[in-house]
Amino acid sequence: MDWFKEFYTKSFCIIIIFLTLASLIISENEDNFGSHNQINSRLNNNKITKRVVIKKIKTTTRAKRFESKSCGVASIEPSIDFSKLQRIINGNSANPNSWPWLVSIRRLENSGYYHYCAGSIISPQYVITAAHCIADHKNRSYVVFVGINDLNDKNNSKNPYYIKEFKIHSSFDKNLNSDIALLKLNQSIQFSKKISPICLPSNKNGSFLYGKSVVVIGWGSTNGFAAQNFLSNTLLQAVLQIKNYQIGSQCKGFDERNYCALDTDSTDKKFSNICFGDSGGSLMHFSNGMWYLYGISSFIFGNVDTKQCFNYIPSFYTIVPNFLDWIKTNI
Repeated sequence: MDWFKEFYTKSFCIIIIFLTLASLIISENEDNFGSHNQINSRLNNNKITKRVVIKKIKTTTRAKRFESKSCGVASIEPSIDFSKLQRIINGNSANPNSWPWLVSIRRLENSGYYHYCAGSIISPQYVITAAHCIADHKNRSYVVFVGINDLNDKNNSKNPYYIKEFKIHSSFDKNLNSDIALLKLNQSIQFSKKISPICLPSNKNGSFLYGKSVVVIGWGSTNGFAAQNFLSNTLLQAVLQIKNYQIGSQCKGFDERNYCALDTDSTDKKFSNICFGDSGGSLMHFSNGMWYLYGISSFIFGNVDTKQCFNYIPSFYTIVPNFLDWIKTNI
């Protein structure tokens, strides 16, 4: 596509952006946006080169708690219309609590907890998210808020769940390979109409989703820039399409270990996409009356100088079907 070729010929600095809010809550005088959000990857012939492995995390927990007969069903109907695009950047609000599995992961900064990433409830005691969201958990304090629609609603933020155990995939590295983690909460979540788990797919074939429409959700930046005041207070949603790496030019040449998703329906060039604050959130597909978690928001390209993510090029997601055995073994 012409716009894609043009993107790679521009003279600005391109990075792959962690979609966390690390850069939003540091001092404005501290020039470390690049070091905090830039992955040590290089773009060579449209390919991402990734290296380095971190240590393995062991667990002996069995998988019996994994199954749920009431997953993937929202008591409050989502306002998704696949014929009309809803955006996270410049987006439309979701119906309150229509995505009851999405959680706000917050990190202690100075005197308070700030929204940092999102995650998805998959069982009464486990949340799944992106590994890079909590990679520094030994030096930071995190909490999880459930049943949230408005980030500023104090009534919904009184009782956080504390994290008892962090489980990061052994193959996760700074280049976002295997960008997946499990959070074991200090107590079981009490499910309700506003709080319930999403289903995990039973099919391990991730290519099943190629060419299909998916929904992504989050509280991330609504204009593409990295600033705390650009976050959406209310939960937003967007419809994207999963692209086949071998067909078409948008995703060809990128690392096939991640889903590549793109807004293919925009008629006004205001493309939908994820951005800062959306990391760890749900990429969902609707099938047989239930919502399934097929992807985890991982990264997107951006400009290190303007601290901006680009909504008009593909975004990338951890492929959950590739990690089903790991998930079942670790919960």
